[in-house]
Amino acid sequence: MVFNRRPYQAPSLETCKKIFMKRFRGKQPKKKRRTWAYKYGYYNYVRLTVSAASLYGLYIVRDMDSNLWRYIFAALLVLYNNIKPLHLKPNLWNFLDCVTLGIILVTFFLI
Repeated sequence: MVFNRRPYQAPSLETCKKIFMKRFRGKQPKKKRRTWAYKYGYYNYVRLTVSAASLYGLYIVRDMDSNLWRYIFAALLVLYNNIKPLHLKPNLWNFLDCVTLGIILVTFFLI
């Protein structure tokens, strides 16, 4: 992969996208075509990021009267921990990722 020839120019957006996809994209199997087949390092990065965000969320909601947000962030912390990871099927992980994204977006705008 060749970057721009001039050293003072930053690589283009397409070049950065190709590098990112090459770095985190795994080889897709021939028989089963999955839409999200990333390498294991990408999933570790997502787990680390979501667990850090849920730990920060627990810190933020510690003084609130409602225990609902504490339970939600504690469940996310247990679900996405890196110490003892849960091994679930990819379809279930896709659903949980969408639910987690919704929870994080809702808390971003409400809290």
